[in-house]
Amino acid sequence: GGLRAWGSLTGLPYALDESAEQMDAAQLRIALDDEHCVALVLKPTLVGGIESAVGLAALARHKRLILTSAFESGVAHAHVAMLAAAIGAPHDAHGLSTYDRLAEDTLLPPFASLVKADLLEVESAQQALDRTAEHWWSHSLDLSSVEP
Repeated sequence: GGLRAWGSLTGLPYALDESAEQMDAAQLRIALDDEHCVALVLKPTLVGGIESAVGLAALARHKRLILTSAFESGVAHAHVAMLAAAIGAPHDAHGLSTYDRLAEDTLLPPFASLVKADLLEVESAQQALDRTAEHWWSHSLDLSSVEP
C-alpha cells in the first residue's frame, strides 16, 4: 500500500491510523509487519467499540498503540481513557483532547474538569461514569409526570 511504499522509499517511521479501519485482518497483519510501521492509532468509537479496539490492539501487540477520540461526549472519552490505561503504554500520549471542543458534556462532572495538567486518573473517570449513569437512570425512572 501507499504507506508501506512511502516507508520503504523514505526510511521514515509511520503510524497506521484511520487507514487501518478499511483493512481486513490479513491486510492489517501485513501492514503491521512493515518495519517502518511503528504504531497503530485507534479511535475505539469508530472501529466498532471497545471489543473491536481490543481485537485490533491484539494484532498490533508488537507496535505502539495510541488510543484517540473523535468528537464524542465525556462518557466516550472516559471509556477511551480507561481503555488506554488498560491496554496502552503508560507513558504514551493518547489523543483525548477533543473534549475541550465541547460546549457541553453529558458526563457528570464534565470530562474537562477531570483532566489535571493533561493527566487523568482512571478512578475519577470511573466515578464520573457511575455518577452519570446514576443521574440519567434516576431521570429515566421519574414517572411523576406520566398520567395513569
